[in-house]
Amino acid sequence: MRKHKNFWNGKLSRFIELFIDIAILFFMFLLSSKIDHYITYGAYPSFDTLFSIYRDVFYILIIYLGIMVVFFLTYQVSVISRQYINVMTSQFLALFLGNALFFLVLLIGKGFHKDLYFSQLFAPLILLALQVFAMSLFKLFLSKIMNKLNQRIVLIYGPKANVLQLFKEFLIDKHHYKIIRYVVFYNEEDPLPNSLKECISNVDDIYITDGLSSEAKNMLVTYILQKTYKGLYLVPKTYEIEMQRSEFDVVNDTLVFKQKTMHLSPESRFFKRIFDLFFTTIILLIACIPMLIVAIIIKLQDGGPIIYKQVRLGIHNKPFMMYKFRSMKVDSDEKTLATKDDDRITKFGKIIRASRIDELPQFLNVLKGNMSIVGPRPLLPNIIEEATKKDPEFSFRANVKPGITGLSHIYGSYDTPDLERLRYDLMYVRNYSLLLDISIILLTIRVMLSKTAGLGKYENRSLEEILEIKNIKVLNSEYILNVTYNKEPKKRNKKDEINSFN
Repeated sequence: MRKHKNFWNGKLSRFIELFIDIAILFFMFLLSSKIDHYITYGAYPSFDTLFSIYRDVFYILIIYLGIMVVFFLTYQVSVISRQYINVMTSQFLALFLGNALFFLVLLIGKGFHKDLYFSQLFAPLILLALQVFAMSLFKLFLSKIMNKLNQRIVLIYGPKANVLQLFKEFLIDKHHYKIIRYVVFYNEEDPLPNSLKECISNVDDIYITDGLSSEAKNMLVTYILQKTYKGLYLVPKTYEIEMQRSEFDVVNDTLVFKQKTMHLSPESRFFKRIFDLFFTTIILLIACIPMLIVAIIIKLQDGGPIIYKQVRLGIHNKPFMMYKFRSMKVDSDEKTLATKDDDRITKFGKIIRASRIDELPQFLNVLKGNMSIVGPRPLLPNIIEEATKKDPEFSFRANVKPGITGLSHIYGSYDTPDLERLRYDLMYVRNYSLLLDISIILLTIRVMLSKTAGLGKYENRSLEEILEIKNIKVLNSEYILNVTYNKEPKKRNKKDEINSFN
């Protein structure tokens, strides 16, 4: 593979895309000003006139563009490595929230800012419509180019069960331009065979799953990083997450890594608590009327209790009573978490669960100090007990308060495995900052509006069934699966046999 292909996944290409994004936003800002002036006065001002006017309030435009950059980076609106259709929801949300925040600040600060050459109160809607239209066209054009230039051929390597699971995750995930070409099983007798090296030479990215011995992983990682120009991705062990952001020190002439504790510092806990109280107060003031309406509907529905209380485990695995709007029928079994199509859920309960409105009373838990806005998901005692038996490190997620939202809520799904949930939670603790909390809160809004947050149509199918449905052929040898993609998905035929990897 040619070395320059990695350019399309590099920071420079993303910077160029972001620069064009900002240029489009700026031009649409000027164009909306012209339209607003025409609606008000019946004439279009020239661009020279607009530039001369905006020269005096240039700092406001810089603030506006800065806000938009923050939202664009937070919502990952780049189509360099993600499919167009999956970016557009994030794109619209970034434009909507960025514009709303900017004009809200202007209204609170100085009233409707006449210096911005906007006279009509609906001018922000004109601006938003123009931006959505222009950005949609640009992103569509760029995605067509990326679909040809940025397709990444992938090899997955590791123990058989782990490799096949990651293979299935790739087939389910439609957000990227990556194509699985080889699925290679780890052979303890020969962890770096010539056949594996030959496969590596024919791909762009290598994914190494968990489960390899330290010696085998070290050998393979060293070979890939030092002998090739390939992209390398690792499914981390928990200790590798804990090794992040380490500082180096020297003992005489020996290099050592200094590791930070997997607890929040006293300063971080203080500022996190202040942020929780401030944000929770604002949310409860805004949501008090909707919460009252929800409470009335729940009561009128069947006369049962409005608030659902359940024991969950918090920081240091101390039990506390968590509050939610009741979405299940009265006297439902409380020992298991609800699933997507659970018959225990009421009709109105499905609505408030889909929109996450049922979780609003958890802000009362935040006021009481049982929970935080952002943190690991609060789980039932029996679930934590079972998960800890399988992996004792699962208890480490209790080093911080549980949260209403978190990394596993954003990037995982309702049935994310316990080990994956642990990885997300440890990643959060290791990288904690107030900016990360704010970013997670903003990303939670996207999750709430996304229909794909729940189980997808392939989630409950086996790998063999997914391969059959998508008409993907696999040439099976002892340790290597060679994957071939056909153009059209295959129509399911129950009589067809499915190749088994067991």
